[in-house]
Amino acid sequence: MMFLLARRFPGSRWHIIRATYPQLLDTVSSFSKIFPDHSTGSIKKWHRSPSNYYVEFENGSKIHFMSSRGTSDKEFNWLLGMETNGVFLEQIEGLSDQLWEKAISRVGSWYIDPMPPAFVFWTSNPTQTWPKEKLYKPWATDSLPRGYWAEQINPSESPFVTQDQWDIWEMTYDPINLARFIAGDWDAFPVDKQWAYMFDEQKHVGKGLKIDYNMPIYLAFDFNVDPMAVSIHQSGPDWARTIDEVVEPNSNIYEMCRKLNTMFGKYKHLLRITGDASGHNRNAIARADMQNHYAVIKKEMGLTDFQFNVNKRNPYHTQSQIECNGFLYHHPDYLIDERCENLIKDLKLVEAMPDGSINKDQDKRLTHSLDGWRYMVNMYWKQWAVK
Repeated sequence: MMFLLARRFPGSRWHIIRATYPQLLDTVSSFSKIFPDHSTGSIKKWHRSPSNYYVEFENGSKIHFMSSRGTSDKEFNWLLGMETNGVFLEQIEGLSDQLWEKAISRVGSWYIDPMPPAFVFWTSNPTQTWPKEKLYKPWATDSLPRGYWAEQINPSESPFVTQDQWDIWEMTYDPINLARFIAGDWDAFPVDKQWAYMFDEQKHVGKGLKIDYNMPIYLAFDFNVDPMAVSIHQSGPDWARTIDEVVEPNSNIYEMCRKLNTMFGKYKHLLRITGDASGHNRNAIARADMQNHYAVIKKEMGLTDFQFNVNKRNPYHTQSQIECNGFLYHHPDYLIDERCENLIKDLKLVEAMPDGSINKDQDKRLTHSLDGWRYMVNMYWKQWAVK
């Protein structure tokens, strides 16, 4: 729609907005697949500066790709000077209703002749956040205000969906997410707020699990002063175990390394390190000769670069929730030892926000063991999120 409007109205300006810059690049990728440069004589040039990302057309029209700055600018003042003919808010479940209102106030502010209609477009996955009340429910009850239009579109109506994608979805999603994301059921959400809603204490908790010192031992870190947490894991071709945890209140990375050296000093060659991506950042806790937490771990525990496997950024909570619950639902033989009391408590008690993110406003003693565990799932066990 943006492409057609840009071609239809020479000199027009259009804006596509997503919540984060990495997500925005996914949108750019989708746009480029549909309209590759070589197949359309109307695209003149791409401008790929992160601060000014847009595609320019031969007729002078531009489509700008922008990420929301709502986290640092709660009033969205950056939109006040935006002159545009129309805005496309992609996946508005990740955006705020304040941004929606600001976008409505800005469309039609770029004056050209002839003037296109002032459009605000949006897409959304089923959600329990504001789009359900403001947009979905009025559509479902045939009571959308004048000037609004909506249509529910499922993957079965898309010409781009392949049979492979259908197979993957059916293997990947647990029943709730299959109904939500594929069938488009806006009521397909866990009945309570449990983030790990596929965790079953009867199925997933065992006792007497022991470390096998003839195979790799995975340590997943979550860096917090109170508490700092490390979960200990092993896995084979068709089994996975969370065997133990170390949770140290009012601790630091040096004390944690001393504790782990006591536990694994003779077996440090078996250790594999993953965890919180923020450990790559410089921090005030590390001494002057160390740049970040992982540098401290490497030096204090005598490890090599080969033993580290850490993502550059943490998985988004909403995607991580899908992966982790898929893992719990599909894995045929996964156990957590009963002594991992903090992780079990997190899996039972940590709440999800309406968009699937973790409620960080709960008891501050919660979530830290869960975070390390979900980093482990994302790095090493994600393939088990499918059946």
